[in-house]
Amino acid sequence: MTKEKALILGNLTIDHNLTERGKTISPGGSAFFCARTLRNLNFPTAVVSPFGKDFDKSVLENISLYPQSPTSLETLIFRNVLLSDKKREQFVQNLPSAGFDSIYGIPDSLFSEKKIVMVAPILNNLTYRQISKWKEISGNAYFVLLAQGFFRKVLSSGRVAKRKWIGEGKMVQMFDLIVVSEEDYEDIDEIAARWGRDGRISIVTRAEKGSTIYSEGKVKDTAAFKVYKSVDSTGAGDVFAAAYAFMYVRTRDEVYSAVFANAAAAMSLRFSAKELQYRYEDVIKFMKGR
Repeated sequence: MTKEKALILGNLTIDHNLTERGKTISPGGSAFFCARTLRNLNFPTAVVSPFGKDFDKSVLENISLYPQSPTSLETLIFRNVLLSDKKREQFVQNLPSAGFDSIYGIPDSLFSEKKIVMVAPILNNLTYRQISKWKEISGNAYFVLLAQGFFRKVLSSGRVAKRKWIGEGKMVQMFDLIVVSEEDYEDIDEIAARWGRDGRISIVTRAEKGSTIYSEGKVKDTAAFKVYKSVDSTGAGDVFAAAYAFMYVRTRDEVYSAVFANAAAAMSLRFSAKELQYRYEDVIKFMKGR
C-alpha cells in the first residue's frame, strides 16, 4: 500500500444494530466509517485504535491498522437502537477495553507527512494531553475533530447519555475543522457557531436536512440528497466528516466540500457497514444527477 495520507484516531467497535434493515452485527465506530470512506475515495489511510481478538481485521482491507495485534480479548461493543422517530438509543459493553492507554508508545512516525489527521472519539475517553501531543507532531496536517464523544457519558446500566462538555475551549482551538450532529447536544448550534471562528470551520450535520457550516461569523446551509431506500443510517455523519475533509484539502471550498460530503453520506445509506463501497467517481456522478 502507498504511504498513508490520512490518520484516524478513535475507537473501532463491534456494532449490534437494530436499524431500518433489522438486527445486524457489523464493524463500527467513527474510526471505521471515516477510514472506509477515505479508502473508497482512494485516499490511503491508517487507523489507531484499541481492539480485541474478536475484531475482524479483514473489514479494514487496504487500511493500515496500529497496533497490528489486539490490545484486549474483546472489542468495545456499541448497541444502536433506531427508534420510530429516527432517534437512537445507544448502549456499550466491554468499556474497559476502549481506553487508549492500552496502546503503548504510538510512534511519532505515524503522523509524518499526513495531509489529514482525524480525532474521532465515540466516548469521552481522550484527554487534552493526548490530543495536544498528536497536534504537536502532526505538523501541517489538516486537524479534524468529530466531537460527539465529548458530549457522551456512560451510565451504570451501560446506556449512553448526553453530557455537557465543560471547558472545551482549550481543546477546540487545536482543530481546523470540527464536525458534530444536531443530535449531539441541545444547544449544539450555539456551540458550533462559537467554535466556527478564528479561521476554524465548524459544521452541524442534520441527516435528511443537510448540514450547516459556521465559519468566520457566517452561516451557510447545504441541502441533503434524497435517498428513497435507506438500508442503514449508522455512520452517515462520520462519512460526511471524512468526505468533507477529503474534498476541503483539495479545493479549500467550504460549500462545495459540504455538497460533496452530503452526497457521500447519502450514498452510504444504501449500504450496510460491511458493504460500504463506492468510488470518488460514483459520488461525483450522484451529485450531478441530483
